[in-house]
Amino acid sequence: MASNDPVKGLKAKIHRSERYGTVQRIYTIKDEFKGKDPKALATAFLKLHALDLGLDPGLRGLRFEMVRKSIMGMHVMFQQFADGKPVSGAWVRVDVSPDGELLGVQNGAMPVERLMGLRAVKPKEITGAKAKAIARKAVSAGRIVVEECERVVWPVKGKPHEAWKLVLRTANPTGLWRMYIDATNGTILGKRNTMKRAWAQVFDPTPVAALDNTRLDPDKEVPPGAYRRVELQGLDGSGYLDGEHVSTKPTKERVRRTDGEFIFSRTRKAFREVMAYHHIDAAARHLIELGFEGLFKKPMKVKVHGYRADNSEYDPGRRMIIFGTGGVDDAEDAEVILHEYGHAIQDAQVRWFGESDECGAMGEGFGDFFAASFFHDRKPARMRPTVFNWNAISYSKKNPPHERRLDLKLNFKRDWADEVHDDGQIWSACLWELRALLGQRRAERIVIGSHHLCMRDSTFADGAHAVLTANERLYGNRNRKAIRAVFERRGILDPV
Repeated sequence: MASNDPVKGLKAKIHRSERYGTVQRIYTIKDEFKGKDPKALATAFLKLHALDLGLDPGLRGLRFEMVRKSIMGMHVMFQQFADGKPVSGAWVRVDVSPDGELLGVQNGAMPVERLMGLRAVKPKEITGAKAKAIARKAVSAGRIVVEECERVVWPVKGKPHEAWKLVLRTANPTGLWRMYIDATNGTILGKRNTMKRAWAQVFDPTPVAALDNTRLDPDKEVPPGAYRRVELQGLDGSGYLDGEHVSTKPTKERVRRTDGEFIFSRTRKAFREVMAYHHIDAAARHLIELGFEGLFKKPMKVKVHGYRADNSEYDPGRRMIIFGTGGVDDAEDAEVILHEYGHAIQDAQVRWFGESDECGAMGEGFGDFFAASFFHDRKPARMRPTVFNWNAISYSKKNPPHERRLDLKLNFKRDWADEVHDDGQIWSACLWELRALLGQRRAERIVIGSHHLCMRDSTFADGAHAVLTANERLYGNRNRKAIRAVFERRGILDPV
């Protein structure tokens, strides 16, 4: 609570700590305190009012850290120490105007008499390695990296504790954890995920699949049950849809939310932007879980409203995905989103993948496979071998509406059509058979891994041999005959 009670006759407003009773904040200073050296001015003022601030009169235990400049002036920073270790969060800041006038004090230090309670002779402590192990166990995530591990003094309910301070970065789900562990017994004194959370609603993958309804009218709003609420992972906190794996920066008039609420219906342009961010980010995390970490050096750039035509593409020159808005906007269909991301995956593995007719067809086939495989369990059984059920609803007369299938009985030697998307169905049919034979995880690891063994102009036969080699390297050649038989039946490999 602010007050005008005197602090050694100081004419200023003060705020006292409810926990400690010491002065926590000094502001609106009416006395003139000026000096050319901000550090010297701050030090002299703190010594003059040390007792009211709960500090040692000689400022022992308070270490000068820096003078930080800003448009507001200069901010002199001090860190409190006890027994040679930093008291976590115990900072003292003295604000000085650009012309050298003292403006105020923010005091986060623990009163020095409380720190005297730390025993000079400490009991046996747990090691930093033990503290890291405890911290890792306390966080549930697919990947955990300990970024900091430091011995500190940590205040708990106004009392100092010997502790380890750890900072852990996690993936799947994304998090940035600060954790304090008692250095004497391993008890977790504090744990907090400091990563800001954001929420959205999306189609997952489409309203056709979510409602199992093939008669939806794309010119009307869809029922609320078509949407699913999700947490947006990995955002950088700017309020824009920029994160670890995706950035919508190329999108014009893009959405910004500082409250983390990206809740839109499909009537809003921002909905497509959210769709692209969420589904590409989820696919990127899926790749990492499969073992393909580090494919992309930078977040995938996305332009959500790129073309008025009903067409989307991955631009390998700019390494950017561009979505069309003809018919049903392409970024409303998560399978279209992941199909285009499939091209980006191959380009990240083999630069300019697809520089021949057969290699291009392999790219289209893989994009369909990746989307269908990823969303397999979220679709009704009859829709699983089809892709783009929502995007195609405005023109497809099939039931369910779709643009392509992965379960056609096509043969390379008999059915080659010299059209990259049609011929991609030959390749996707092979991959779909492999998924049924091996299961999702193993099939995806083999198929995606095989791209590393291809060239930018590989043939179907080259791709088949790459799949066989990837299986050998990843799984010791199990099911080799069954895998080869898939490509033989499809006329891609000759029987041996």
